Amino acid sequence: MVYLVMLCACSALSVLLTVLVLSLHHRPDSLPLTKRARVFVRLIGPRVRVRKSSSSLRETSLAGVAPAENSCDMVSPVEQAGGARFAKFYGRQEDMVGRSGSAEMTWRDVAAACDFLFSRFFLVVIAASTLVFFVVMTV
Repeated sequence: MVYLVMLCACSALSVLLTVLVLSLHHRPDSLPLTKRARVFVRLIGPRVRVRKSSSSLRETSLAGVAPAENSCDMVSPVEQAGGARFAKFYGRQEDMVGRSGSAEMTWRDVAAACDFLFSRFFLVVIAASTLVFFVVMTV
């Protein structure tokens, strides 16, 4: 019974934190980041990366999709469109800048850092509580 109550509490907290992450993700870029938010993103580590501004992303997202000049190197229009969609949605590797990069941080970066931290937190809490539950049940 205690285990189920704990899981329900974790689920409720997870929903509340998801709402927080979504509100951070959808904040306009015109709102400046606080110093605490910048420090938080830098502390989370290299797994969370900062993207260049969306205008430079749009310029480079179609750079690798130019039509081939030789008939041997031709790429089908479907492959070209898929590559453009992938680059537009996920960004190109050149558009990703690490912690030491000079790209501007946005609220999406703060949301990604929070999402990373909260997901690891809930993974540890639920795994530990399940382990304790099974140990108690076997004794």
